[in-house]
Amino acid sequence: KPPPCKGGIGWRVEFRTPDVQLTDYENAAIVAVIRLLTQVILEEKWQMVIPISLCDANDDVSSSRKAASDGLYWFSESFLSGSAELSTKAVQAPLREILGGPHGLFTRLRTWLDAPGRCSPESRKEFEAYLHLFERRASGSLPTPATFMRSLLSKHGSYTGDSNLPIDFVHELCKLAVRAAGERPSQGGELSELLG
Repeated sequence: KPPPCKGGIGWRVEFRTPDVQLTDYENAAIVAVIRLLTQVILEEKWQMVIPISLCDANDDVSSSRKAASDGLYWFSESFLSGSAELSTKAVQAPLREILGGPHGLFTRLRTWLDAPGRCSPESRKEFEAYLHLFERRASGSLPTPATFMRSLLSKHGSYTGDSNLPIDFVHELCKLAVRAAGERPSQGGELSELLG
C-alpha cells in the first residue's frame, strides 16, 4: 500500500487472505501459514519487491478459473533464483514453483522451521500438513474450494447451468459446511476430496 499523504509511515505490505473456508482446518491453515510467513519475512528480511503493475496483473490472473494450478504469477526473480541481490526484476512462474520450488516460499519456511529449537515436533508436523495442503492445491492434485463447490453445483439435480444458484443447493451447501466444520484431512469424511 502506498504511504498516506500525511504521516511518517512508508510503503506497507498486506496479505490478501481468502474468505472464510468451509472447514476449521482450512481456516487454521491459512492463519498459521500467514503468521509463519510474516514472522520469517520480517526476521530474515526477505526481498520480494516487484512493480505494482505486476501485482495488479497477478490479481487479474488470480480471478480466473484454475488460477491456483494453471496460472502464471509475477514474482521476484532474485528471490526465486536464490540470489541475495536486491532487484525489482520479476519473472512469471506457476504457484507450485513460487511455493515449493528450490527457493520457493514454503521451501524456505521449512528450512526456518527445521532450525534447532524453532518449534516442537508436533507443531512442525502440523505446519507441514498445512504447507502440503496449499502445495497440493497449487499443483492441481487437490481442488481449490471454488473448484470443489463448482463441482458440487454442476452435479446438483436442480442446477440448470444458467449460473443461478438453486436455493436447495445453497441450503445443502450450508448444511455441508456445518457438518464438516471440524473435519481434518485424514478423517475420510464428506470433504476428503477437498482436504486430501
